[in-house]
Amino acid sequence: MTAVELALAFAAAMLAAGACGWGLRALRGSLGADAPDAAQADALAARLAEAEDLLDQEREAARAALAEAEARLAETQARLGGALAERQAELDATMDIVGSLRQRVEALRRGDDAA
Repeated sequence: MTAVELALAFAAAMLAAGACGWGLRALRGSLGADAPDAAQADALAARLAEAEDLLDQEREAARAALAEAEARLAETQARLGGALAERQAELDATMDIVGSLRQRVEALRRGDDAA
């Protein structure tokens, strides 16, 4: 997973957390100045517990997605690192061939200049 995808997963988790926070703030604001009675307090406590559970689920889902993304990123980096090492070895071999060909050309030129 790319850094952009990781950032998007993190942003989604933060958005979910923000939405839960906004909902909790709205819930608290709906209480107003009047003290709630026992039934209202129980209902609000239940809604708060439900919102907290939802927030915990979203956090866990975001953590799981992030862990999966990190694992995929590590796998991709390892694969690309291996491919890069192969390409570097091929380049080194090609440069050795080019160097030996240059030496042969120089040897042939020296041979032609002497003739």
